[in-house]
Amino acid sequence: MTDQTPDSDSLSRDRSAAMAVADAHLSFGWWALFVFLMLGLVLEALHAFKFGYYLDSSNETRRLVWRLAHAHGTLIASCILPSLSRCPRFCSRRLYRRLYPWLRDVYMAVAFSCPWDSFSVGFLSTAAIQVWQSFSHLWVDCLARSPCS
Repeated sequence: MTDQTPDSDSLSRDRSAAMAVADAHLSFGWWALFVFLMLGLVLEALHAFKFGYYLDSSNETRRLVWRLAHAHGTLIASCILPSLSRCPRFCSRRLYRRLYPWLRDVYMAVAFSCPWDSFSVGFLSTAAIQVWQSFSHLWVDCLARSPCS
């Protein structure tokens, strides 16, 4: 009868590979946070220098959706950092293998599609906005389907 327990070398390799993947996604989370915080600084600069394209009363919707893009992007990046960095350390191997790829794909899709959706609305006409939002919501729904079900 053979023993099915893996040796410590293979466990160590699996753990280090999981940590390398987690570090890569942690890097993605920090870069996403940096990008959306820089967007906030750009919006503050537009406000400070009184750009009409941003501050005119006819552009109130643009100002609102760009602030929403900054806020949502920053919030999503702030959620990515703790969840993706801690998952391989605290999940069981079975749960990690099932949950982590799905969670990673959803976070990466949402990290840019949700704020980009809001940001792009500032450039589009009303009819184009409805088409764009329908497309982006469909895209996020397709990416958010769990491969586990």
